Amino acid sequence: YYGKERVKWSAKKADEIVCLYFSQIMNEAKEGTLRMEHVDLSVSIDHGKGFSRATLVIVHRWQEDGVWHEKEECFALANAKCRKDNRDILINTYATAINDALKRIRDAGVISVFQDMTGNNQALPLYCIAPQDVGDTLVMSCPVELWMSGDFLFFAIAVGKEGSASFWCHYCDLSHRLWQATEHGVGEEWTLARIIAHFEAIESGVVNGKVPAERKGVRTVPIFDAIDIDHYVLCVLHMQIGAVNGVYDNLVAELQAGCEIFTEEYIEAEKQFDKAKQVMKVARDDQRQFEQTHVQYERQLKKDLRKTNDEQVR
Repeated sequence: YYGKERVKWSAKKADEIVCLYFSQIMNEAKEGTLRMEHVDLSVSIDHGKGFSRATLVIVHRWQEDGVWHEKEECFALANAKCRKDNRDILINTYATAINDALKRIRDAGVISVFQDMTGNNQALPLYCIAPQDVGDTLVMSCPVELWMSGDFLFFAIAVGKEGSASFWCHYCDLSHRLWQATEHGVGEEWTLARIIAHFEAIESGVVNGKVPAERKGVRTVPIFDAIDIDHYVLCVLHMQIGAVNGVYDNLVAELQAGCEIFTEEYIEAEKQFDKAKQVMKVARDDQRQFEQTHVQYERQLKKDLRKTNDEQVR
């Protein structure tokens, strides 16, 4: 349950899907015809139409005559029926199961295919490198690499920075004011280890978590710690939508300016209006950041106040 909402969910084990897939294609291929030199596994999570869905994409690559070839397959991995996506829902439904399976694959580092006494092939991660039977032989072993894809909203939830997607860069510690500036400096890149260390510093009081510039959007430890930050893939679609929206807004403004006659007073008033809108946007961003940072602190204060009042009444 999330509040009063009952969240129904289901999930499959990613490592078992991978093993079954490679076992099947090895058994279907003619002897010696299947080549496999590198495997990429990408997990994509997104929310839409009342469901949070996780998808697993398997891409295996091989090289022939200096040219790389690839084959791609997509599998439904997990889903949860919920009105919105957040950390609490993910961590109490399928997130932990997916993360554990990804860590098993990451720790293995390779996918290995064995052939049993009857000639059937069976794919196993390296942690199951021991053959099922004495007569099993190793047919093929291939390195595997893990990736995560989704939008920035999900990225923030996954790495413990829920609610910070529009304020803080996912890949480094720059705020939106700094990264939007022309010729801004380079921020310090995030890693899972650094996020965990920063959260622990906030919890211990070394870093003042009540100051947004010091908290840097970090609210919890990451819920997906099997894939590091540099293997999160940008959502190109959302970037394209944002670029097109920007072009459209400016195009409409230019068309209006070209078709209508504006006085100098109007043009000056419009400039002042645009400046005021920018100031208002900054103020609203600051307000949202303040509220997100202090909401837990305020709840605790109210709780302590009620407890004090109850003790005084007794």
